[in-house]
Amino acid sequence: MRYAIIAAGEGLRLREEGILTPKPLIRVRGEALIDRLIRIFMDNDAEEIIVICNDLYPEVAEHLTELEQQGLPLRHVVKTTESSMHSLYEIAPMLRGAPFILTTVDTYFDEQQFAEYVKAFQESGADGLLGVTDYCDDEKPLYVVTEQNVWISAGIYGLRDNSLDTLERCIREGQSRMRNFQRALLTDGLQVLAYPLGKVMDIDHVSDIEKLKGSRDEGFKLLGIYRAERFSPGSVEKDRTILDATVDALRKEGYSVETITEEKLLSTSPLPPPYLLSTSPIIISMARSEEALRMLEGRPCINDPEAVRICNRRLYITDTTDEPPLWVKRTDQCREQEGDVVFCPDRDALDKAVANLKARGITEYVCQRHYEGEHVKFYGIDPHSPIGLRVYGGDAIIEDNGTVHIVDLNDFPSFSACKKEAANEIAKVATLNI
Repeated sequence: MRYAIIAAGEGLRLREEGILTPKPLIRVRGEALIDRLIRIFMDNDAEEIIVICNDLYPEVAEHLTELEQQGLPLRHVVKTTESSMHSLYEIAPMLRGAPFILTTVDTYFDEQQFAEYVKAFQESGADGLLGVTDYCDDEKPLYVVTEQNVWISAGIYGLRDNSLDTLERCIREGQSRMRNFQRALLTDGLQVLAYPLGKVMDIDHVSDIEKLKGSRDEGFKLLGIYRAERFSPGSVEKDRTILDATVDALRKEGYSVETITEEKLLSTSPLPPPYLLSTSPIIISMARSEEALRMLEGRPCINDPEAVRICNRRLYITDTTDEPPLWVKRTDQCREQEGDVVFCPDRDALDKAVANLKARGITEYVCQRHYEGEHVKFYGIDPHSPIGLRVYGGDAIIEDNGTVHIVDLNDFPSFSACKKEAANEIAKVATLNI
């Protein structure tokens, strides 16, 4: 199935109400409007998605270009038009030859009902299948009269190639509104049916966003990323268990969550993982590889990629020394293999540990001071962490005089001592800004 999105409007009413973000990029329920439509179309077997946006907000075109570069079957046109009908006219040559479903960027509908609508259109022999609703939130709704009822146009159009001939006639005659085009379809004798889609909203005002804000339905998917096995030697199941428990906690609250492995994130698939990243309102990530961290930069992430790097490289270690007793710790990436962390009671042990690292090709390490005292493991969940390390754990040494030394800090530990409690708190942090 082919899809098209008209996203060339100026969004003047929203701008007058203080929202300066271009309408296609406005986030509702944690997801940009245009990203939501693209995701839904991909879920409904999109072979190609055509988008038209205006040249007033270049950030929209830049966003679409980024998605295209990720491998989505997406093409976009940049042109400011005088109406939605003129926008459709601009992309009409790209839609010739096969049926397509067209929506405006600000229409908000139930995903399951839309999937059923797509199937109905594919099975229908009609020239057009117009999505309709009985919910009215438009100042000037277009009423659709059928034999059974009076509906309101939902801004969703399933059309066949011959409808574009009618469109061209409307343009030649100087028509300028989509409602005139819909009337013309009937005038030209095309068979146009109505399909009820339940509640459908147009996002035209701040109040429309408020009506939808915070709803916990299938309107978006949170994303969880399992840590690659090579970063969890001996604790793969423990690491998976804490993320599984967090996902379960979120799902019990009604959130939709998708999970992938760090390996899958870095692989090629029919639906590129970068697209999953761009559409998720929050990413709960245990990933540690530099490749994955680069992909996560700029995304709404728990934990922030730079905070994970601080842990990977042990940049929190400031109590360095070159006098034993001390600990030699690898600082390129924390794989925690044998020989990555070595206690050196004397100079001979230090020389041996360093030589062993260099023999393995490891040149990045730190020598950390050794402290005598009580060894304590700690865990923390901080939604307001200044460095973005919201989920963490580590090791501390408490000396006899009460001085506390943080000797190890880990991003997203397994929380094996308090898994259930931790999972519930991580879930709360994940949904704070949704």
